[in-house]
Amino acid sequence: MPEGLTRRAGWGKQKGTRREQLCSALRNRNGLEARQISALGDTRMTATRLLAAAMGVCALTALPANAQEVYLGASFHGVNLPTSFDTGERGHDLQAGVRSEPIEALKPIGKPQAYLHGQVSLDGETSFAAAGLTWKLGKGPVYLGPALGLAIHNGKVPKFDAQGRRIDLGSRITFNPALSLGYRVNDKVAAELSWEHISHATLLSGQNPGMDSIGARVVMKLD
Repeated sequence: MPEGLTRRAGWGKQKGTRREQLCSALRNRNGLEARQISALGDTRMTATRLLAAAMGVCALTALPANAQEVYLGASFHGVNLPTSFDTGERGHDLQAGVRSEPIEALKPIGKPQAYLHGQVSLDGETSFAAAGLTWKLGKGPVYLGPALGLAIHNGKVPKFDAQGRRIDLGSRITFNPALSLGYRVNDKVAAELSWEHISHATLLSGQNPGMDSIGARVVMKLD
């Protein structure tokens, strides 16, 4: 073979070898990134499960033996608020719950009450149950009740609308931040306006529209 052709053939082999090395390096890098993303997802899932276990223990050890309050009310879910995306679901609900006495062991964080909350859709839509901790801020007739817990719901996962857009909550288990504005009618009875939210902050999947409920309820002290 002429010398020029031999050089070209050798150069072609070198180019092919370099191309293969580059492709191999890219595959290795992509594989490493995929493993890192998977590990991050596993870490987030583990942290969420640990938080769920901690809140569940707090709620179940304080309730129902130390129940101090019960409440009953109504709500409307699927409200269009900045904290959630519109999925087209709307519904009327009944809500009920129980709260423990303030937990002395949690005095460093303000002696919150443990709570159990249930919300049942009257229209056959999403219902959920939640447990966690709630605080009562205000000594006078008016008070605020921020809360944080974990919820489990019965909504379909996955769920798609007529256009093929995914509209489910993305996870069977979600967080349950909540807020109530209450008025103490007397020593035994209070009335509350409530906001309940369920979502998971994309910690459990990329699908996370969230769901908001606005309602009103009557609270009764048991002691």
